[in-house]
Amino acid sequence: MNLFPKLLRRCVPFFAAVIFLLAAVGSARAVNLVQEFYLPMPEAQINQANNAIISGTSTSINSIFSIVVTGTGTVIYYDQWEDGYEVNLASPTQSTTQIWGDGNTNNGVAPGYPTDILPVGAVITLTNAVPQPRNPATILWDARDRVAANKALVISRAAWPTSPGPVFGGAAGVLSTIDYGTNYISPVGQNITNNLFKYVGMFIMAAQNNTTVTIDPNGTGVGTTSIVLNQGESYLVNGGVMVGGRVTATKAIQADLIIGHVGASYAADWFTLYPASEWSSSYYTPVGSAANVNQPAYVYLYNPNTNPITVRCTTKVSSTNAVVPGTNGVFQFQMPVGSGANFATTNGQNFYALCTVAANNTADTAYNWGFTLVPASGLTTEATVGLGGRAVPMAR
Repeated sequence: MNLFPKLLRRCVPFFAAVIFLLAAVGSARAVNLVQEFYLPMPEAQINQANNAIISGTSTSINSIFSIVVTGTGTVIYYDQWEDGYEVNLASPTQSTTQIWGDGNTNNGVAPGYPTDILPVGAVITLTNAVPQPRNPATILWDARDRVAANKALVISRAAWPTSPGPVFGGAAGVLSTIDYGTNYISPVGQNITNNLFKYVGMFIMAAQNNTTVTIDPNGTGVGTTSIVLNQGESYLVNGGVMVGGRVTATKAIQADLIIGHVGASYAADWFTLYPASEWSSSYYTPVGSAANVNQPAYVYLYNPNTNPITVRCTTKVSSTNAVVPGTNGVFQFQMPVGSGANFATTNGQNFYALCTVAANNTADTAYNWGFTLVPASGLTTEATVGLGGRAVPMAR
C-alpha cells in the first residue's frame, strides 16, 4: 500500500500553515519604519510650569495627542513608556504595544477606526486625564509614549489643567526624531520686558540612553547645568531662560518652549523649537494682527550672530528694514492687519523668528497664542492640519 499520497495530504495543510506563519513573520520583520516620535512635555512638568505661571491650578492634566495619516497603507506602532520601550519596535513583543492600520484587530485598533484600516487623512485623537503623581502601573495616552510608522505622520500635542480648563491650555507640533538636533537656542527670554515673557521655560527630551545635556539658561556660559537623560526621559528648565539661552547635547534631543504672564488669568504659549542647524535666512508667517487694534501679532526676530543683521520685512502694506543687534539681539515687529509677511536677511545670514498673537502687553489674557515661523525652504504646495477644533474643545 502506497502511504505517500495520504502523508502528502496530511502534510500539505501543515506546511501551508508553516509557510503562512513564516511569511507573516518575515513581513513583520520587513516593516520599514520611516518616522519615529517621542511624545513631548510630560504632564507632571506641564503642571510644574503652569503653577510657576499661576499657582493653584489642578494637578490633573487633560492630555491630547492628534495623529494625522498622510499616506495609503499607513501602519502605526504605538509603544507605551510605562512598561519600558520595545527593543525593536518593528517587531514588538510587549502586550501593551499596539499596531494600528494593518487590518489585524488582535494587535490593536486605532481609536475611532474599528476595522483597523486607516484611510488617508485619518485623524486619531488620543485623549485622557493624566493624574499626578503619575502611577506607571496605569497605562495612559501621555507624554513619553513612542510612536512610529511606515509612512509620514503629522502629530500635535495639546494639554491643559482640569481646572481652570482649556483657558490655560497650550499646543505645539511634535517633531520626529529625524528633525532632532544637539543645539537649541531660545529666541526670547525673561529679559524681554513684555508681560508674556515674565516666565520662559524649556522642555527637553532625549531619544537615546546616556544623553548628556548641558543647559545654559543665560546663554553666557555662566551658571550652566549638566544632566543625563535616557530614552524618552524629559527635563524641565522651570523658568529663568533668557534671550539666547542655550541647550546642547551629546546625542539628538527635542526641545519645546513655554512662556507665560506670571499671575495673569490666563496667558501662556507653547512653541516647538528647531535646532540651530535648521535655522534659515528667510521665514514666512500667514498671520496678521486682528482688526481690533488691541490684539496685535508680534514677530520676534532673533540674531545669534555677533554682527548686526538687516532683515527685510515684506508685507502687503509695506517693505521695511529692521536692524537686529548682534549677540542675542531681538527686534519686535508688529504685523499689519490682514497681512502675512516674509522676513529675510539682506546678506543671507541665518536667524530665528517666532510670533505671539493677540498678546497686547496690557491685555494678553483673552486670546493669546503663538508659533514658530516657517522657513522658506519648508514651504510646500500642500499642508496638513495637525490639530483642529473638533479634537480640541478650546474655550472661546
